Amino acid sequence: MELLPTADEAMKRANSSDISVRRPIMALLQVLKEKSEEATQLLFQSLVISRLDYCNSLLAGLPLRAIRPLQLVQNAAARLIFNLPKFTHVTPLLRSLQWLPVIARIRFKTLMLAYKAKNGPAPPYLMAIVNLRASSRRIRPFLSQEATQLLFQSLVISRLDYRNSLLAGLPLRAIRPLQLVQNAAARLIFNLPRFTHVTPLLRSLQWLPVIARIRFKTLMLAYKAKNGPAPPYLMAIVNLRASSTAPLEPPSLRTHGRQASRLFSVLAPRCLMEVSDGEEREGEKEGRRIRPFLSQEATQLLFQSLVISRLDYCNSLLAGLPLQAIRPLQLVQNAAARLIFNLPKFTHVTPLLRSLQWLPVIAHIRFKTLMLAYKAKNGPAPPYLMAIVNLRASSTARLEPPSLRTHGRQASRLFSVLAPRCLMEVSDGEEREGEKE
Repeated sequence: MELLPTADEAMKRANSSDISVRRPIMALLQVLKEKSEEATQLLFQSLVISRLDYCNSLLAGLPLRAIRPLQLVQNAAARLIFNLPKFTHVTPLLRSLQWLPVIARIRFKTLMLAYKAKNGPAPPYLMAIVNLRASSRRIRPFLSQEATQLLFQSLVISRLDYRNSLLAGLPLRAIRPLQLVQNAAARLIFNLPRFTHVTPLLRSLQWLPVIARIRFKTLMLAYKAKNGPAPPYLMAIVNLRASSTAPLEPPSLRTHGRQASRLFSVLAPRCLMEVSDGEEREGEKEGRRIRPFLSQEATQLLFQSLVISRLDYCNSLLAGLPLQAIRPLQLVQNAAARLIFNLPKFTHVTPLLRSLQWLPVIAHIRFKTLMLAYKAKNGPAPPYLMAIVNLRASSTARLEPPSLRTHGRQASRLFSVLAPRCLMEVSDGEEREGEKE
């Protein structure tokens, strides 16, 4: 077992190690004094500067205090080559040796790699980690306007349209960078300066702004989700009512939270409803524009076929609804009546409806319900109508409404409840009129 050295022995070993470390350094300095300046420069070029240049592009972006130790090594090498003392100013020495400072060497290596990544040859990993844009302003004079438009349509606009429906609902400040890209592409196509107003350029190119492109993609997906064909995942995230003219029904934000306003299941129905409301307003404006060119009879026939026929379509399903739910349909009928007579917006509409022999919407709904109830009683009626009403077996059969106690309060809108009730009200009214006569 080896014994621990004493303090004196440890001190002797330390002194001997210092001497062993200093001896090669002193010998190297003695050799450098004997060698020429060119040989010393070649020696430091191969031993020191090559190490400073090794993968130095990884140091790009570091603060100066992190690179200062490497610069001190380079400064010491320059002084040793010229055999000058420690505090000699080093800038003229570096110029004489044609050595760049360390920070400039790092920048030079970064620029060289970027140039290779742009013009080649460059390693594949460099091309994968840099996104280098071509100098469009330089190549624009060599391309026609049509070729430039085709180039940007394939390289820029296709990227702006890629899955842009995911950006629906974002604030404008988040979409502004994409709009700036589109604006720059439009100016480059027409070879115009930077601050040219871009709206007429987009109209000339027939390009929608980015926010409109996002809205268009959302509407297109919502239309496919409603009318098909649509991917299964779209049908799974929207709430589609079971009807041939089914509107998309947005979910309640109370159950999904405030962040749900950016969900496709919320945005798609909202966009479709806004478009349908806008179409109604535009339809009224167009009616006002073409009204002076039509006679009153032609206008009445036009609205009878386009508006009133839509109000009458399956309107018996609206029976039992409150008046505030039917009021929008009544406003449509009122606007049609005023347009036929070419009268202003706030004209009283009751005499107009009487002159046209149009029933109000609520009376249309009641009339359709009575007509179906009469057919269910006296025939011919579809089998499904006979299946949902309760008909007494007698020659003077009356439709019998079911008990609301067995069906609940919501049963008051069922056809099997409303049809007998309407017929009984009509028959009771006829009896009272007979008594008066």
